[in-house]
Amino acid sequence: MNEFVEYGIKLVFKRILIILKNFFKIDFTYFAKGAFWLLVAQIAGLAGSMMITWMMANFIEKSTYGYYQYVLAIVNILIIASLPGMNISALRSASRGFEGTLKKVFKIKIKWGFIGCLVSLLIAYYYSYHNRELAITFFVSSFFIPFLDTTRVPISLLAARKLFNLESAILNYLINISIVLVVIAGLIFSKSLLAIVSFYLIANIGVRWVAGIYIEKRYKPNNITEDDAIRHGWHLSLIQAIVSISGNIGNIGLAHFLGNISLAVYAIAIGPIEQIRSLIGINDLLYMPKFSNDDWEIPKFREFFIKIAPFVVVLVAVTACYIFLIPYLFKYIFPKYMDAVFYSQLYSIMLVPSAIGMVLNNIIKSKMLIKEQHLINYLNSALSFVLNIPAIYFFGIIGLIFATIINKFIEVSVLSYMLFANKKH
Repeated sequence: MNEFVEYGIKLVFKRILIILKNFFKIDFTYFAKGAFWLLVAQIAGLAGSMMITWMMANFIEKSTYGYYQYVLAIVNILIIASLPGMNISALRSASRGFEGTLKKVFKIKIKWGFIGCLVSLLIAYYYSYHNRELAITFFVSSFFIPFLDTTRVPISLLAARKLFNLESAILNYLINISIVLVVIAGLIFSKSLLAIVSFYLIANIGVRWVAGIYIEKRYKPNNITEDDAIRHGWHLSLIQAIVSISGNIGNIGLAHFLGNISLAVYAIAIGPIEQIRSLIGINDLLYMPKFSNDDWEIPKFREFFIKIAPFVVVLVAVTACYIFLIPYLFKYIFPKYMDAVFYSQLYSIMLVPSAIGMVLNNIIKSKMLIKEQHLINYLNSALSFVLNIPAIYFFGIIGLIFATIINKFIEVSVLSYMLFANKKH
């Protein structure tokens, strides 16, 4: 009887997915199968990240947390040297059967990553005359920089093979929970800036390295490589470099003009929204292999927005609920940061345009539209530099948030024009 009921439920669910597919012209079956397990792993990672943020917000000083965010902002810029754009290019190549590209990219990223290591040492030398704590932290961080982004490459084999199943979910869950446990252990061990940053870097690199070794032995990727993927990776890395600098310039500007405590407040304010955005970002792993297929064509403007309409409606509802509930949640979760509530509510406006921008950007990357990638990222970066620093200087945190929102709406508008302007509507 139970088996009959279970079969009936599956049949009804499958029928609903088929109806939705016919109406919205989206393969909901593909996304349901893949997204479910990715969502399970991502929620585990989300819960872990929120646990880390909660501990830092409640058990370490605001100034220390602000310095932590400042160091991470600079480290995120320094890992440009390890060519982060190669990750996307390698995933695209591996999803088309050239799995040996992953290993080739892994070696290239480590080699070039040592440039970031040298720059971090120079920053440590500079701070040795001004701030001993920052100097030691940057000195220690320098040895991790070549590996921080590189260890993500082998894990992407799961996405390349579209292995969105229970095993990959468990593996991703173990990766996320292991990182969280190591960082929490570090917080218990010491609340100094050096300890917090060191444990964060060790956790991210060590856990992913072990996971990468397991994945390689378990799934045995082939050794076929694709030279075009490396060339495309260089283009993407240039774009990622500009994006990384513009994306972190706000945090660095806040620390410089308003101090590290203001940076701590801003980080707590945008933290929940960034976690929701990362949850939405699981679609990147689902979209990339599907969009990369040669038989997938860019839809017309009207067709595209009809397809994403259900997701937009859901995100609008999520944003409204967030704005209403977040004051009550902050009261119990981040009581020391009640001054961040209004900033967090304001920043939540980012959710809808950000999600649309993720999809549009993914189409451009999947189809290797290099010219368009360069144009949109140059525009984004230019706007970030032109808007963010003056906004911080004159209006503080509110200025930075408004500048970020304006930039995101401009990005979506330009992306839509580039992708759909030549389509017949």
